[in-house]
Amino acid sequence: MKLLLGFFATLPNINLTNDDKCFQIDIPNEWSWFFLRRKQLLLFLQDATHLATKWRNRLLSDIADLTIGNKKANMFHLENIVKTYNSKFDHALVMSDLNPSDRQNYRSCEKVSSDEVLAILESNDDTYATFLYIKLLRYIIDAFINKATSIRDRLYFAWTIVFVCRLWKAWLNLEFKSSTQKIHEGSLPSESLQIPLFSNQSHE
Repeated sequence: MKLLLGFFATLPNINLTNDDKCFQIDIPNEWSWFFLRRKQLLLFLQDATHLATKWRNRLLSDIADLTIGNKKANMFHLENIVKTYNSKFDHALVMSDLNPSDRQNYRSCEKVSSDEVLAILESNDDTYATFLYIKLLRYIIDAFINKATSIRDRLYFAWTIVFVCRLWKAWLNLEFKSSTQKIHEGSLPSESLQIPLFSNQSHE
């Protein structure tokens, strides 16, 4: 895929951009943050339904650590909604929607990101990280799956997802530095990387 798109890689003996079937992509010169070769033979697109279910599955995973600011996004907030609210008419969720083993359940994505669920999550400060994460899921659905979304709104939702994820990644890189970086800064002693010293064999 990287070779065909020319994404920081090239085929040694074949020049795909010489083909008559290539099309031209006009990217503004000031878009330094967006990389795509201007002449392409074809493009690869992520299946949108699969993208939505992957986003949902990450939230439902018991090993994922989705830290946003000083809060965490997790499935327990959704489970709490199902258990706390007496009537499912308030949110339309059932426990089977939160089954992590049902990995291709797109209908669950729609229910989890409904207006009712988002309103409940947004109203509680403790669940705000979960609200933000699920709001991005809603944007994925509206940008790439919902047929009623206008082109202008699709662009807004898609680029909001991109920029929020880039900011989130940049924040995570700053917040959770590696042990090596912390040693260089002097906040950890160099002995902390000497893992064999912590074995009881070295003390016998």
